Formats: sequence, C-alpha cells, structure tokens
Amino acid sequence: MLVFEKFLELGSVRQTLLWFLEQGLEMPARNELAETCWKRPSYGTVYRILTGPVYGGAYAYGKTEHTLHYEDGEPRKRSRRKPREQWLVLIRNAHEGYVSWERFEQIQQAIASNDRGWEQSGRRRMVLLC
Repeated sequence: MLVFEKFLELGSVRQTLLWFLEQGLEMPARNELAETCWKRPSYGTVYRILTGPVYGGAYAYGKTEHTLHYEDGEPRKRSRRKPREQWLVLIRNAHEGYVSWERFEQIQQAIASNDRGWEQSGRRRMVLLC
C-alpha cells in the first residue's frame, strides 16, 4: 500500500500526508450514506492507516473507550483510544496484512519516536532495521 511505502521512505506521518497532497492523490472515504467516495487525505486519515493493526494483519477489539460526561448540565459523549496494553483482544497474523506485523511494529516505533521528539527542531529521521 502506497501510504506505508511513502512513510518508510519519508519517515513521518506529516511528510507522508504532504507527499499525497502534493501529488494530488485522493483516498477512499465513507460518506454519510456509508458509500465509498474519494477525497483529499487529512493527517488523521494517514495516521489511522499507519497505526491501524488491521493493516498489519491483526485483529483488534476494545481499542477505544467511550465515556459520558456533562457540560453545562448537558450530556456529552467522549471516546479515546486506549493504550495497546488495555485493548481487550489483539490477535497478530489473523489475516494477510498490507505489511507484515514486524514491519507494522517498526512503523509504530518510528511514529512514537517522532511524537516524542516534537519539541526538538529539525527533521527527525526514523531508523528501520531491514
């Protein structure tokens, strides 16, 4: 899948997004009627693809937590992504992925490394072992 190839070449989610935008490439998305349409990618779209375990051939369940809180007396729903240690199910190699599970894990480490280095100036380079 081109998103993974470009991330491995460029080393960051942002640079991958910018490459797609510069090339004028679109990605499939679902509209309100659950129909597939094509649109310009966003950072969130690229990030979700690169961090989605399904693309590494895994089945995962219980990745998000939904809570209810009140603002000005009105109920509001929130959802947040849980850390992997708190997922209810993760079955690696459940099916063929776009990348191997090992490569998927390397990408996750690179993204985490980039996130930890946000306060430093300059371009961060990821290191992948072949």
